[in-house]
Amino acid sequence: MQGIREETESMGGKFTIASAKGRGPQFPLSFQSERPPQATAGMKSTEHKIRVLIADDHTTVLAGLASIIGMQPDMVVVAEAANGRKAVELWLKHRPEVTLLDLRMPMLDGVGVINEIRQQRQRSFRHLDDLRCGQ
Repeated sequence: MQGIREETESMGGKFTIASAKGRGPQFPLSFQSERPPQATAGMKSTEHKIRVLIADDHTTVLAGLASIIGMQPDMVVVAEAANGRKAVELWLKHRPEVTLLDLRMPMLDGVGVINEIRQQRQRSFRHLDDLRCGQ
């Protein structure tokens, strides 16, 4: 947690830990302003950005991760999901290079998401093999 706090504060944000009876721990992240546009001036528009999908049912975590990743000049958040089913749907649509998954989500947990994506990829590869063999 200390590393997250230090990274957040180095970007001008604030990371706090709060706990309330019956609500469990909360980890709000806040940023007063985004990184200025010139911070990404070193990247040419033709350079590849790492495409990221984030899946978490906690809106604060989802928003915080999206904000932090969105400030990186070489990364872009292509999709955000609040449950496992949506994560699979968005992964199939966007095919990101990196997927951040919460292991405990409604509708389908993180491990279930990984298994479904693997199955979908295997089906795609089998279909490509069938096309190559002329079947």
